Amino acid sequence: MCGVAVLSICGVIVHGLILYGLRTEKPCPFILYLIIKPIEILGLLGAILGLSTEVITSITIISGAGDDQVPDITSLFMVLAVKIWFWSIIYKTYSYFKRIQSIKLNVVFL
Repeated sequence: MCGVAVLSICGVIVHGLILYGLRTEKPCPFILYLIIKPIEILGLLGAILGLSTEVITSITIISGAGDDQVPDITSLFMVLAVKIWFWSIIYKTYSYFKRIQSIKLNVVFL
């Protein structure tokens, strides 16, 4: 259960950085999410394929895809689809702010 607490705290920090990035309109705070979330997605894929470990079980508990028992495959697929969708939204937001930042830099140097 200690792993669940650590992953939950990390999740709060990462999602707080997303809110900070949206507020400041800077791309840098999004990078941690874009790195961490694919690891979580791979963990869920491992759970779907039956490669259950303590870390994967912790991820599925945090995701709401199951409890201490073996999580349901259907719920894992749904959680996986939503996580991939959210990741793509954050990636598009990161790309947008990155493009805006490069335009601002080009205007300054002109």
